[in-house]
Formats: sequence, structure tokens, C-alpha cells
Amino acid sequence: MEISTLLGRVPTIPFRVAVRSALGMAMVIESYPVRPDGYPNPDWFWLVDRDLVSKVGTIESQGGVSYAENRFQDSLDAVHNTYRSARNSLIKLYGIDLQIEGGVGGARKGVKCLHSHFAYYLAGGYSPVGAWVSSEI
Repeated sequence: MEISTLLGRVPTIPFRVAVRSALGMAMVIESYPVRPDGYPNPDWFWLVDRDLVSKVGTIESQGGVSYAENRFQDSLDAVHNTYRSARNSLIKLYGIDLQIEGGVGGARKGVKCLHSHFAYYLAGGYSPVGAWVSSEI
């Protein structure tokens, strides 16, 4: 399935498929860290598998963001710092003079979006929140 079909729109930022299912279907895309207008892209990893998006949405609608924020409070700074550092290193590799302050999903603290943490986790990133979401699914 085309990424634009999975997203429900034409992508506006260059990307690559970062994670595929056992059947070869795109599950997570990795977006270029800076938008074409020069604005930082807070969503470095994006969950595109429709079934997973729906399942994570259900967890969010049942209070999952608040639960994760409380349960993983002690590790969230490390998660955001690791994400921020890796993304900023990538930006430097592209020769762009920009440092992005936000962590997973653009958050500086706490949990903004379970989808972002789960996508980052599936792509191999450090996120106890993403690991918890995986176990809930």
C-alpha cells in the first residue's frame, strides 16, 4: 500500500520506510528531520500501519498517555534526550545549522503521543513507553 494511502494525504517531507511487517508492508516511516520550509519536523518517526494506529489510538482514548506519563516519569528525560541527540546528529550530517529542542513527538517533557513513542521504539529507539505500548497491543 502506498504511503500516501496509509497517511490519507500526500507526504510533504522526504521519508524512508524504517520498519516493515513480515509481509513487507510499511509500518513506520522515518521523516527528514527538517520540513522544506526550514521548520523542525517534530515527528521523526511516524506510525503508518493502519491497524497499529487504531490500536494505539484505543490505548490513548483509555487514558494511556496519562498512565504512561506517570508510570515512566523517571525515564522520560532520558528518552527525550536520546531522541533529541540522535535527531540533531542526523541534522548535522545533512549540513544544516539547526538544533531541535523537542524530544519524541516534539515533547520537551512528559508524553505527548503514544503513536510517536511506539514508532520510535519499533524503529529501534530507546522508549520504555513504546515498549509498554507494544506489550499492550
